[in-house]
Amino acid sequence: MLSKFWAIARGYDDKAMRLVDLEMQGWASPNATGKVNRAKSEPVMQIFEREAAAAATGQGSGGNVAVISLVGVMTKYASMCYYGTKDVIAAIENANADDKISAIVLVCDTPGGTVDGTDDLARAIAASQKPVVGYIDGCCCSAGYWAVSQTREIFVNSESTALVGSIGVICTYVNMQRALEAEGIEVRLLRAPESPDKQSLNPYEPATEEAIAEATDYLAAVRTRFVASIEQGRGNRLTEAGRKAGITGRTFTGRTAMDFGLVDKQGTLREAIARAADLAALDARTGTRGAFSQSADMDQIATEQPAAEPQALETAAPVAEATPTTPETPAAPAHALEPALTSTQESDALARIEASLSASSERMAAIEQRLDSLAAAVDGKPTPAGATGEDLVSTQKTKAPDPVTARAIKMWG
Repeated sequence: MLSKFWAIARGYDDKAMRLVDLEMQGWASPNATGKVNRAKSEPVMQIFEREAAAAATGQGSGGNVAVISLVGVMTKYASMCYYGTKDVIAAIENANADDKISAIVLVCDTPGGTVDGTDDLARAIAASQKPVVGYIDGCCCSAGYWAVSQTREIFVNSESTALVGSIGVICTYVNMQRALEAEGIEVRLLRAPESPDKQSLNPYEPATEEAIAEATDYLAAVRTRFVASIEQGRGNRLTEAGRKAGITGRTFTGRTAMDFGLVDKQGTLREAIARAADLAALDARTGTRGAFSQSADMDQIATEQPAAEPQALETAAPVAEATPTTPETPAAPAHALEPALTSTQESDALARIEASLSASSERMAAIEQRLDSLAAAVDGKPTPAGATGEDLVSTQKTKAPDPVTARAIKMWG
């Protein structure tokens, strides 16, 4: 563990060292069966049914969304406290292989972790044949953001309290030589004559300039890959300010992360689940599958009509589908507009789109008003010490929630 390179938010390395101390002291908490208790956060797929999205795709079971967690310090393999990135990759692959699942939500609450295994997870997310939406539930830093940056869209749970970023790579080197000498302890490393560079960075000898330069070069190479992966995943959504200030290792609030283009919007887990289902329905209608293409028009996705009324937008900008063609009529390229719109048709189409956007704005205003009222209700009543998210939600409810909300509260509250 001490010999690994880490992409982790500043401050969490001390917490990790405390766990190392406990493990080195042989700490364990056996239960009645003699097995050691391990408080793991499993990347279990929780399935949420989206009946409306399933109806839009014409597939009764095609609207289900798998929710996979990426929680705690990230390591390649399972550790004492958490499952590894390989387990999360396996969960994503299983969701892609399940015909009853059409989309995935990756819930992230992690300060980051080891470099090894993170790039593999990011590639697995980018290669998913089903849309993946990221949901930041408090903290998504360093290696965690590396992975989540490859999702189609990123929600953040709070503009003020969420932490996002810490884009960088770090390695800790501790020289304990003088401390050991003060205790009368001498440590000598014996190397084979042919292995003079073996373990050149260790806590018992001063590091040579060559060893430090080699480690620094490695960190720089990993950081280059880290940033390139983020730029590929976020594309033109990453602002110029985000490209400059957002990739120096600093951590940002959810609001600043949105301004920099590191995340897309603030929302709830239920909204992220709904958006994932909508993206799956959009993919089914347009025939696009797999990893998100940065050449796609983000405005088209953002203004896509709800599943119940898709024809208005399709009339304005029909998309060429894979239909049989005669030799005399070559197939039109994907996303080509046919036939060309007349001035009158174009005006009508724009009017319909503006009406749809106006309706969407009204719906968002209603949602914001509802959120404000909930926030006011929470501010008016102090939260009891030790209250859980489920307790807090229950104080706000005036009627029984729908099944999807109930399951989300039960699991993620």
